[in-house]
Amino acid sequence: MKNRMHLIIALVFSFLLGGLLSACGYAEEDAKDYTRMALDMISTGKSDITIESAQASKEDFETVRDEMVKNSGLLNLTADQEITSGFKTVLRNAYKKIDYKVDTAHSVENGFEVTVTIRPLRLFEDIDVDLNKKMSESTEEIQKLSENEVMDYTLRKELEILRERVNVPKYGEPQEIVIFITENENKRYAITSDSMTLIGNTLFY
Repeated sequence: MKNRMHLIIALVFSFLLGGLLSACGYAEEDAKDYTRMALDMISTGKSDITIESAQASKEDFETVRDEMVKNSGLLNLTADQEITSGFKTVLRNAYKKIDYKVDTAHSVENGFEVTVTIRPLRLFEDIDVDLNKKMSESTEEIQKLSENEVMDYTLRKELEILRERVNVPKYGEPQEIVIFITENENKRYAITSDSMTLIGNTLFY
């Protein structure tokens, strides 16, 4: 599931940001601002950075975040709408807790390298361990349930764990990554798909 989320993140970032900024007059500070604005918008849906040549609106970024949530894999596990809605909410809130800092940008051949520091949010690590613990505490209750009811009961417990991890976030050690921004076929600068995959692989663990 984690790897699937990373793939979706890379795809939707590439789709949205692929033609965001005009190449004309693009400089190192623009590359840095562009990267921070993109992360700001995906995280909280707002940014204090305004880039006049940006073509994506707040609604565009919200749509992308919703698509990432929709395609996470968690929403297809049950027909129970209450559980599904809970997963949607907790994942949206997880993106709001992303901890990142855009450090530096410098020119390289065919584009710019931007250094970003991310403290990954602990969302999935050892979730099976915590889930087994919760389930073992409810053995008598579980024995009274049908097979389908046990599945939804398990998903509710998993949802509880994810909520706890988002509400009281814990982060891993800071990870410094270098992303690449280059001119695309539309003569506009964009974060490369490989760099978006790298970002996606670093946000959560």
